[in-house]
Amino acid sequence: VEGAVFGLYSAQNIKDADGNVILPADSLIAQVESGEDGKAVFRQDLAPGKYYVKQVKAPAGYVASSEVI
Repeated sequence: VEGAVFGLYSAQNIKDADGNVILPADSLIAQVESGEDGKAVFRQDLAPGKYYVKQVKAPAGYVASSEVI
């Protein structure tokens, strides 16, 4: 569906090579909106770690999903 907004979040504290936290858990990294083809693509250069995606906003006439991907 076109027009849905998704957020990319850190699922854990992301640390640098020295063990310093560079991105706290549950930080919003980026948001993207799905295009005409219904795809939402994140193009961030991410440090090793765990991340998740969730819908931030639904298009008009739809209800946002609370599912974490």
